[in-house]
Amino acid sequence: MVRFIYIYLAALLISLSVTGQHHNIKFATVEDVKTIPNANIGDLIVFGPTRTDNEKKIISIGEKFEDKLLPGQKILIAGGDYDAIWIECNAAGTEKKPLVITNFQGQVKTKHIKIAGLKHFKLSGKYDLKAKTGDPMFKGHAAGYAYSQGKYGIFIDNQWFNTSKFLLEITSKKIKGTESRQMSSDFELEFIESGNGGYSNVIKANNEKYVSENIKIHDCYIHDTNGEGIYMGNTSTKGEQGIFKNVEIYNNRILRTGLDALQVVQTAGESKIHNNVLDGGMKWRSSFMDSQDFGASLSFVSGGVEIYNNIIINGGNALFQVFLEKENWYNHPGNSKEISIANNLFLYSRSGLGAYIGPYKANFEGLTLNISNNDFVGSGFQYNKLHDDKDEAKYMVIGGYAGKGFLNNNRWKKGNVKKAFFSTNFESSYKSEQNEPLEIEQVIFENYSTNGYGFKFFEFWTDKLNIGKNKGDIVSYQPGDVVSWKSKIYLCVKHHSAVEPGIHSDWEKYWRPLKFNNGKSFYPADDVRVKKDNYHFKNQRGII
Repeated sequence: MVRFIYIYLAALLISLSVTGQHHNIKFATVEDVKTIPNANIGDLIVFGPTRTDNEKKIISIGEKFEDKLLPGQKILIAGGDYDAIWIECNAAGTEKKPLVITNFQGQVKTKHIKIAGLKHFKLSGKYDLKAKTGDPMFKGHAAGYAYSQGKYGIFIDNQWFNTSKFLLEITSKKIKGTESRQMSSDFELEFIESGNGGYSNVIKANNEKYVSENIKIHDCYIHDTNGEGIYMGNTSTKGEQGIFKNVEIYNNRILRTGLDALQVVQTAGESKIHNNVLDGGMKWRSSFMDSQDFGASLSFVSGGVEIYNNIIINGGNALFQVFLEKENWYNHPGNSKEISIANNLFLYSRSGLGAYIGPYKANFEGLTLNISNNDFVGSGFQYNKLHDDKDEAKYMVIGGYAGKGFLNNNRWKKGNVKKAFFSTNFESSYKSEQNEPLEIEQVIFENYSTNGYGFKFFEFWTDKLNIGKNKGDIVSYQPGDVVSWKSKIYLCVKHHSAVEPGIHSDWEKYWRPLKFNNGKSFYPADDVRVKKDNYHFKNQRGII
């Protein structure tokens, strides 16, 4: 009883001091707990914007909260529309008692979330009665995968306001009184919806040396971004870069991203990427440069990494690329020296190339790349639309890395032009055996199509080519072409050039918006679970 009174008085005193400085924000008292089911005494409750900049509604939780946020507490954000949410303080939970950031009393909808310096935390839009997170009216795919857009407790919705700003940003924060910075680490992201413009969801700090570890990203729904779906790490060659260790990315839908659906860089063991459905490279004709249009771009600095049971769809240059690289300051090879890519389904690249294995910085000797038991399916060749002198890739996998590798027991759909499964200039460094050219069972999703036009036709509309030998050429569309544009899907009904669907004054003469859910939705169902009687479901590929 004495302990309860002490906690109550402490929370009350903190609440009074905080509310005196910040509008719409306080620490929960006994009275709050009576009316807010999500709250425990001491949780930080945000009832609305804490500041207004040029009429923008912003929640800002800064350095003044660093010593007041304690392990196990929640940051409860009231449902509403916000322009930005900034949590920039070097507070920390513990492994067993993380800080939890979640919504209450409705959906939190915002264009941008930035978390800087926080350690041992969870960002959750999941409704969980026991954990006291989320809201029962916003359960995301827990209430059904199909047509779950806008139904997550935390929805980072750019609304195509811009195409260059980050959606979710997790980064570092300067430590008070020093020149050092603390990188966010030891965190979990779950049941977050993010997309409809903006650039990408970014986890990085530029040109800083740190280890960010114990990261879980799962059950998130990312779609229709202008850049990558998830961008973890930094492709810059300038300065020392941070390392991401013990990362697990699973059960995510990352669909219709302009650039790579998933890009992970400076990733170390023990890390796992599994059971995701990735559909990227929508800007394969209009990217800012070549080699930015993969289903997945993967780069590793140590062994002990596994990529398995994923379904990766669409890509320009290739379905995925993988690099084994050094980050010179980091010398921890991990318990295993193997990078394993196994039991994945790779579908449809514009060039016909399934994968490229290449050097990024210095070759990393001592690591073994094992690509095994995967299925590769090519596509109708389209890359000559960028380069009129290009032919379809004659190999499914090309190795440009001088390290050690195995490519065994993969199945691949040969098509008309493929000479072999694998080719490399470093033939003695690889063993490639029992990779059979076979027909591969068609994957059948619960509901992912364009009303009769398969998902392999998805690409972003563009008025002209932005890359390639024919850069600057105007793109011509023919009846039957299908494009995705600003989250909607359009069918070309009349030959034309440079008519932007939904925007141009007479666009309806040339484009017909496709409707879904019996005409009730302009947005596809995005239920990319594999049907249970399908071969790929039986092999545990995709969302589980």
